[in-house]
Amino acid sequence: MRSRAAAGILALAFAFILIGLTARRWEIMSLVIPLLLFFYFGTWLHRKPIIDIKVRRTLETENAYEGDELKVVLDLENQGERLDFAEVIDALPEGAILTSGSNIFPTILEAKSSSSVEYKIKFARRGRYTWKNIQIRWNDPAHMNFVAVPITEESEVRVFPQVQDLKKADLRPRRVRMNVGNIPSTMLGPGLEFYGVREFAEGDELRHINWKASARTDRILTNEYETERSGDVVVIVDCRSVAPERLSSNKVMDACIEAAASISSHLLRERNRVGMIVLGEFIDVVKLAPGHRQLLRINDSLLNVKGGEIRSLQGLNMMLEHYFPRTAMLLIVSPLEDARMLDAVEKLLIRQQEIIMASPSPVALQAALITDSPHLGLALRVKQAQRHDALARLSRYCRVIDWEVGTPLSSYLLEVRGSRPKLRT
Repeated sequence: MRSRAAAGILALAFAFILIGLTARRWEIMSLVIPLLLFFYFGTWLHRKPIIDIKVRRTLETENAYEGDELKVVLDLENQGERLDFAEVIDALPEGAILTSGSNIFPTILEAKSSSSVEYKIKFARRGRYTWKNIQIRWNDPAHMNFVAVPITEESEVRVFPQVQDLKKADLRPRRVRMNVGNIPSTMLGPGLEFYGVREFAEGDELRHINWKASARTDRILTNEYETERSGDVVVIVDCRSVAPERLSSNKVMDACIEAAASISSHLLRERNRVGMIVLGEFIDVVKLAPGHRQLLRINDSLLNVKGGEIRSLQGLNMMLEHYFPRTAMLLIVSPLEDARMLDAVEKLLIRQQEIIMASPSPVALQAALITDSPHLGLALRVKQAQRHDALARLSRYCRVIDWEVGTPLSSYLLEVRGSRPKLRT
């Protein structure tokens, strides 16, 4: 294939001929000779190669988190003739940020040889990112000819929301199941928390014998422990907004998703069963399950969440009735832009549901978008007063976390440790 340089040289030669004939000056026409010689030697002395290269792209991981650095390795295997003056271009997915190396690099491959190159990227926002084609381009030294060969090599990485460290957070459901977990129970049995000692009975494990107490009392005594159970938690993520397309709404939605992912990760590490309901453009449900695979399902559900407009919450009640038991604790993450959310919470309390409300504040984010309004101060006070009233109304029934976006969520969860109000009917 001819390059733009070759076309430009031919066009310039034709222009010299035309000008020379018009002006009847052989000096101008003689300028065509070096151009034609350059074109000839650049075109015919370098034969176009036959490109036969296999390329394999290897990703360091297929599951990453926002801001994590990801290494990409390209393995090239030349199954044809020697290839000089080649360039390999690995097109990055939209949204990828190159942090080290380059995705465009020149190379020289000997016949029947192989090589590998690598670069590092990161993603600032959650989502699915796909690599598609790799292009191998060859140019002669004079840039008269070039060959471009696309190679299909698809790869995908899932970028999950950033997870905050919530190790010290006190998020334990009061109602537990018989399955083993990390929640101390009043029942006696296998566990880690010491309860007391009693006389050894047939069937007790020898490793639980308290030898010091047995030596003092001249009787065989064994230790008793409190059992540790697990519970069910349903995380409800409210991504609805009056204006989903606004920048402030997007930031609040990202904060809700980050909080939901962090809380789910913490509860699953505590060996609870966790489910999720996402209220956005559509209602998405993840059924209750424990373990690492459930965390992948939850993160996968949060990948492509899109904000939706305010709609009725009747679907929320239907999903809770159909998919989740009434003994499950509800952890709602909502900016409380919909006043009907308060009524929905009170209806859930009638069902004797244990509820925790984590609410990222959208007031400061909305104020940042309005800078030239003379009534900004008054509007902020009214908005903050409405939010304060909503939180005060909820705090009579359940634990409330008023989260200022931009600060770690863990510090707010520490403030509510030990505050477990009784449910009211």
